Amino acid sequence: MSWFIWLFKNKLFKETFISVLDQGLLSATNFTINLLLIRNALPSEYGAYTLAFSTILLMVGMQNALVVTPMIVLGPKREPEARAQFVGDLLSGQYVLWLPASILAFIGSYFLQYVGFDSLEISVIRVGSATVLFVLLREFFRRVFFLYLYPKTVLLVDFIYSATFIATIVIAINLFEISALLALTSMFFACLVVVPISLFLSRKSVQFSFSWRPGVLMETWVHGKFAIMGVIFTWLHNRAFLFLLSGIKDNAAVADIDSIRLIYMPIQIVMTSIASILKPRGAAILAENAKMRFFKVSSIYMLLTIGGAFFYITIMLLTFDMFAVHLFKRAIDDSSLIVLLWGIKFGLHACLLILTVSYQVLERFKTLFRVGAVAAFVSVISTWWGIVLWEAPGSLFGPIAGEICYVVLLLYLARRDIITGVRGLTQGI
Repeated sequence: MSWFIWLFKNKLFKETFISVLDQGLLSATNFTINLLLIRNALPSEYGAYTLAFSTILLMVGMQNALVVTPMIVLGPKREPEARAQFVGDLLSGQYVLWLPASILAFIGSYFLQYVGFDSLEISVIRVGSATVLFVLLREFFRRVFFLYLYPKTVLLVDFIYSATFIATIVIAINLFEISALLALTSMFFACLVVVPISLFLSRKSVQFSFSWRPGVLMETWVHGKFAIMGVIFTWLHNRAFLFLLSGIKDNAAVADIDSIRLIYMPIQIVMTSIASILKPRGAAILAENAKMRFFKVSSIYMLLTIGGAFFYITIMLLTFDMFAVHLFKRAIDDSSLIVLLWGIKFGLHACLLILTVSYQVLERFKTLFRVGAVAAFVSVISTWWGIVLWEAPGSLFGPIAGEICYVVLLLYLARRDIITGVRGLTQGI
């Protein structure tokens, strides 16, 4: 009982618990939007939204690599005033990249229209290019609050975002036919509401100095140049299979594969929450030269994450057929096989998450970049062969192969650190 009381009084545990609640809120929101599309929209509409959302995730990942992760890793090493200045510089300076990229995507849509892309895909690109600018702002403020260890503020901001997003799309459904464009427009409006609120709260609590200094990206580029390539390669082996599936098959095939992924959202909730807390906490621990303490914390989180993922995946494999029809309101071909393949993929990713965060905190971005390049190549080739040999479910062989490659290579490269850490942990016990 004393151990149980100590656990709930532990600051790190409380921060993690709040982060899990926050990520659960966001995932529940995404699940609701996806479920509304699955049940009420054509498979092609849901497939188009899935591809647009995957592209937005890529942009968020690039922001994390070039801006957010260096901010979280380098920020704790600075004095409070310099840290606040650093945050303010990054807030505006990053848009020297994102704004031109968004404009180029919008202009490029006219070229795609000329070469034969359909009107749905063109409209999604144009709305998405505007939406992503505000999504990146919202994500940046969330990470600032995590940097300063204000998880309660993150929970408040995300509650406002989720409530606005869901309310907007529910109202719109009663006025218009549900579609990919409707979902993206609702996301845009929700971000438009929450960004000013986040700015007010951050200025009040963090007191950063808002300034325009694009040159700040040169400071983050030292690590970011490897991290951003690592994110691209990670995205390739995690999400590119959907684009390959869309090109070889169609958007309806994407809808069938991606819809079943929704049942594994609770695993993603826990993994993302742990990463959000472990990264800034790990950086703070290493700033105190407590490498062994960081190893212990990482090891505990890895065991808990893998154990929880295995338990949940087993439950899904045993119970999916009982509620699948009621959940999706339509039959999905090869659903049992797809559930199994997604379970294998998420089980591997639970192990990969802690390894990746540990490498980032240890500032080994170059290693992540190189390993990610190999994993992406393996994933893309495996995806193509999987689709050719086993139709749509075979596309999941790509992410699984990439995940295996990623985990094995990171464990192999970290073998000396792991052996040293295990010895130190044994001596501590």
